[in-house]
Amino acid sequence: MTIGTVTHPAAGAPADATPDDPRTWDSLSCEELKEIVGRGVQGGDLFYGASRELQRRATLATNAAEEAEATAVHGKQRLTQIVLLVIAVLVMLAAAFEILTR
Repeated sequence: MTIGTVTHPAAGAPADATPDDPRTWDSLSCEELKEIVGRGVQGGDLFYGASRELQRRATLATNAAEEAEATAVHGKQRLTQIVLLVIAVLVMLAAAFEILTR
């Protein structure tokens, strides 16, 4: 009875993979990195390198999302300020017109 096959934890990693070389990890997709990490700590340095790369990519994605959200919020605040300024100018013009027509 065959339960499954044993796969080396580093399988799927580039043959010349060195855990400290960022170029090694840039060439791999997130799915490939997840596969290496999913095989566990038995992958040794490749596991830790893949884990660091996934964390780095997650941090970059989070920072980009936060920056986009901040930009959107800033745009909404700016629009609100412009609308309030227009309303204030209209109120001042109406008051000036009222004073001048008396």
